[in-house]
Amino acid sequence: MLSSASSTLAEVSCPARPTVQLKDQGLEAVGIIKPNGIVAAQGILSYSDKSENKIALTTGYWDNNATILSGDAFDDIKHKNLSTKTPSGMIASVFKQNGNLWWTSYREKVVFVTDLSGENSTSISTPNLIGPVGLTGDPETGLILIPSRDKEKKIYIFDEKNPTRQFVLKLKGMNSAPYDIDFYKGCLFLVESNEAKIWTLEMDDILENIREIQENEDSFFGNLFTSYDLKPQIWFSKLNRPQHQFIHKEMLYVMDTGDFSVIKIGLEKGSFQKLTLPIQHIFRGLTVTSEGEIMLTGFQDTEEIKESRTAIFRMSEVN
Repeated sequence: MLSSASSTLAEVSCPARPTVQLKDQGLEAVGIIKPNGIVAAQGILSYSDKSENKIALTTGYWDNNATILSGDAFDDIKHKNLSTKTPSGMIASVFKQNGNLWWTSYREKVVFVTDLSGENSTSISTPNLIGPVGLTGDPETGLILIPSRDKEKKIYIFDEKNPTRQFVLKLKGMNSAPYDIDFYKGCLFLVESNEAKIWTLEMDDILENIREIQENEDSFFGNLFTSYDLKPQIWFSKLNRPQHQFIHKEMLYVMDTGDFSVIKIGLEKGSFQKLTLPIQHIFRGLTVTSEGEIMLTGFQDTEEIKESRTAIFRMSEVN
């Protein structure tokens, strides 16, 4: 499964740490999306399906815990119920790769896969995957990567063509498990929310460990006494409490919940910039549309916060 990717990724390295600080800039609210039936909005993804712009939204503990929005005003709403538990297992995040949507379930120890319309759902059992939120993937190798939020700080790796085939690797050096993860040109970006840091990890390190696991599978002692560890590097720490992140056109956008801002990091230019939010609400999910509009999920109120009062907030950079 890895032979075709080994040569292309071997010489790719993560970008240098961003050191060029740009002047702070503001964000302005340009709209709000609050469809009927949306409760506990959290993970959000802007994506294209056959040239049509869509939004995939995870909506927490209740029925209709996954929603697909389409149309010019995103007013064509199709609710799904991936998790049938009562209350639901909390669908936390969603990610698109190679014609499918992958959804993490925070409590159910299941990963869901659907088509781009949210239909044809299948579930993958992950009995040891603890409280996952973020997920990402490498479309070239067909791998999906999901951090487990346990004390051992493991990453679960799925082959999208054979998702029951899973690899587990441990992260060394981090004080807490990653909250979110993203991928760009052979590099993984890990958000350590509790420590307000972003770490990087070479995708090639993942591939080398998987190859070693595969080579040792026929040996009883090979995998029994071999430790498969990953050693990410601290990459950015000028944050307060980062949560979700999203990469769009060579830019990494990070939701810094503790500072009511979005941090915009130039992956090719080595720059970073604070984009201050116009309202000091609690925000959770983040995505960026193809036109560069920032969308955030969060609470509509600052007092008497209720999950029934969550929405999608549309933001644009102040020129």
